[in-house]
Amino acid sequence: ALTPKAVAVVCGTKRLTYRELDEWAGLIASRLRRHGVGPDVLVGVFLERSLELIVSLLAIIKAGGAYVSFDPASPVERLGFMLKETQAPVLLTMTKLDRSVTALMEASLAAGSLVNPAVIRLDASSSNEPDGTVKDPLPLTPDNLAYVSYTSGSTGTPKGVCVSHRGVVRLVRETNFARFESSDVFLQLASVSFDASTLEIWAPLLNGGRLVVFPPGQFSLSGLGECIEKNGVTVLWLTAGLFHQVVEEHLGYLKNVRLLLAGGDVLSVPMVARTLRELPLTQLINGYGPTENTTFTCCHLVPGSLAEAETRSVPIGRPIANTQVYVLDKNHQPVPVGVPGELYTGGDGLARGYLHRPELTAEKFVTQSFDGTTDVRLYKTGDRVRWLADGNIEFMGRMDRQVKIRGFRVEPAETEAALLTHPAVKNCAVIVGKDPSGEKRLVACVVAKPEEKSGPAEWGDYLRLRLPDYMVPSAFVALDDLPLSPNGKVDCAALLLSAGETAEPAESRTEPRDELERTLAGLWEEVLGVKSIGIHDRFFEMGGHSLLAVRLLAKIEKTFKRKLPVSAVFQHPTVAELGELLRSDSPAEIRRATSLVEIQPMGSRPPIYLVHGVGGGMFWGYANLSRHLGPDQPVHAFKSRGLDGLPEWTTIGEMARSYVADLKAFQPRGPYVLGGYCFGGNVAYEMARQLREQGDEVAMLVLISSSPPNSEYETTQFRWSPAWMFKFCRNVGLWLTSFALRWDARERRDFVRWKWRLLRKKLIGVLGKRPAAAHSSEVESIVDLAVVGDDQRRLWDTHMRALIRHHPQPYDGKLVLFRSAEHLFLCSFDEHCGWSELVRDVSVKIVPGDHGRVLEEPFVSAVADELRRCLDETVGRARKEVLA
Repeated sequence: ALTPKAVAVVCGTKRLTYRELDEWAGLIASRLRRHGVGPDVLVGVFLERSLELIVSLLAIIKAGGAYVSFDPASPVERLGFMLKETQAPVLLTMTKLDRSVTALMEASLAAGSLVNPAVIRLDASSSNEPDGTVKDPLPLTPDNLAYVSYTSGSTGTPKGVCVSHRGVVRLVRETNFARFESSDVFLQLASVSFDASTLEIWAPLLNGGRLVVFPPGQFSLSGLGECIEKNGVTVLWLTAGLFHQVVEEHLGYLKNVRLLLAGGDVLSVPMVARTLRELPLTQLINGYGPTENTTFTCCHLVPGSLAEAETRSVPIGRPIANTQVYVLDKNHQPVPVGVPGELYTGGDGLARGYLHRPELTAEKFVTQSFDGTTDVRLYKTGDRVRWLADGNIEFMGRMDRQVKIRGFRVEPAETEAALLTHPAVKNCAVIVGKDPSGEKRLVACVVAKPEEKSGPAEWGDYLRLRLPDYMVPSAFVALDDLPLSPNGKVDCAALLLSAGETAEPAESRTEPRDELERTLAGLWEEVLGVKSIGIHDRFFEMGGHSLLAVRLLAKIEKTFKRKLPVSAVFQHPTVAELGELLRSDSPAEIRRATSLVEIQPMGSRPPIYLVHGVGGGMFWGYANLSRHLGPDQPVHAFKSRGLDGLPEWTTIGEMARSYVADLKAFQPRGPYVLGGYCFGGNVAYEMARQLREQGDEVAMLVLISSSPPNSEYETTQFRWSPAWMFKFCRNVGLWLTSFALRWDARERRDFVRWKWRLLRKKLIGVLGKRPAAAHSSEVESIVDLAVVGDDQRRLWDTHMRALIRHHPQPYDGKLVLFRSAEHLFLCSFDEHCGWSELVRDVSVKIVPGDHGRVLEEPFVSAVADELRRCLDETVGRARKEVLA
């Protein structure tokens, strides 16, 4: 009524004004009413993209009904199931689709449908029906259905999401994430069965804009570009997969687009950065939202510039107007900033539920109270996110994509995000496959940039510098492009087929030169499940990991009657090198390896050396720390002799002397930066003390969640002062929060069992009955040794006995202590954790997390940030001294 002569819809050379659109839709709506269409009655739409499609949708709404899209390009069995479930009394179509409509009806009957819908062909004569048009709308409410959109289900059965009028209006009218104007030209590209079409269609029609329908037929990037330029499109929505392709191939097509919305999957940081550089007048929005919350839940208006090296991911932003979001833990309680949780969403966009699926609706749409009185209806998205400090939300992957690889929880999306930062990687997807033994493994399907020369070896090395070993794919498959589903998302099923049928071609492999190498190569092929192993191929680049290395060594021992340490595969990773090791008759040759392990060997900054934790472990934590410190920060770690089957040092002093010798052989002169977690912190402290005694410079000593043994800190001191009581209550509260909200049942049970033994011994000490000498059973009070194997148990036992017997001496250097607030529970509440008894200059950094998780995601990033600042200060101070 406001602009009757303005063009409303365009498709190719055809166009309709708002008056023409309204009149045509009114005529069809009248026919629909005569077929019983009214509030909450579903009407099927079996049409390709066309003017008739848009008219049909509006007609159904004007008749008071709700539309369901049956995409002619979808499998007929799926459409038959949908028609049976919706029980739509009417189906709108065109004469040219009659044959497909017949197949649809047959599939519906085969699925058990008892409804035979009336078929209205929009291009056929309707002389047998009286003319008329809908003038007065039916008395609808905002909660009546506008459409039902089918999405794939985890069980393989599609589910219909019931969306109300309230949700659609909330998406496109007076919204806060974008400004839609009557002068805008929108492109309708998505299938109506995909909820992106809700924005594409109703944003222009409910704001007086122009809707351009992309013609049906074979899609191409050049065709898309031509349509955008010819029609002057100003607002465009692209799926993440299509966005990446357009940016890579034809970014110039978008030069006149005012508002570019992309989403549906993780956006590539390099692609986003390029878009911002080359399209400075285009506002880029990362749109996120499940179908169950009407297309968009959160949006992020990407700033005008982006620092690629410093940007981990593109946030999904903040909730749009009239939308509420909550990030909750497994107990349905809100999590703090930076802590991952599941995203729950509510507000006006929330769907009514799933069509005829009350059990699934009850499972996914929950009622929650956060203040004890007000009930809030929320949708459980299954998406893993976290709040950022600036109020935005970061998407971290699907909860249901989470897998366990060699016992570790892995989110493939995180591996994808890391791989996408490789300069030669155009696109990628990480899927879960199986190794020859049937164990799950990650497989990366990679689309490389044609002008860049790179391959699996380089990609693997790149990821190993940024991710823990268990998050690095065991296999890489090179593809020309990632297969996309009709909705524009990556087709995982097709990827699995590609991963099984496609292999990276061998490149100039060197054949085994003698019988030993042939036998060894055969063992590799058997363990790795690959063929044609070359003698210079590297074990870990061919899909190997630590557990497969153990399996390989077992086969070597059985075949060659030679027992090698696990470190042999790390230090001699090719058939040729391992063959030379086996030819050696000298045990010293086999076990001459240094205790130093390179976690991140590259970079121009002063290296940091970290000592392993109790039991010889903690490399995973140091690897986490390394990737957050950045590719320019070298990180090395000391490993235990016991891991190589050698007798472990029985005192902290001996261990420190051995590691100092290896350190000085690797880096003859200081200044040195040393550190360690927990037990490793005590070894690093003793190393720093010995280095200072030898006249070497220690620039910085970093201890993480570490306290000195045989100090006052170990014994709870009951002073009963107001200050002491305040600290006691504060720290007990912090610890109880972690215990109740962040730990699962098994972790709580194990902790209570261990803490009770430890508390019992502390109380004995408080009452003055503590024995003078450390009893052997104290090892078991410190760690539950039943949870590890025999070899690991012996190593734990050796390390803990060494720690119990150790009496650290004063240190005259600077010490930086990283600790969490929870680290002070049931102890003296000394903020220096006992180190102030030994060191004058102690700097404390409070970091999130608890003692056992401080180097796990997401807490490790805070440790890395603080550590980087400390390293920067140390480097800056050293430079000033040199200049002086």
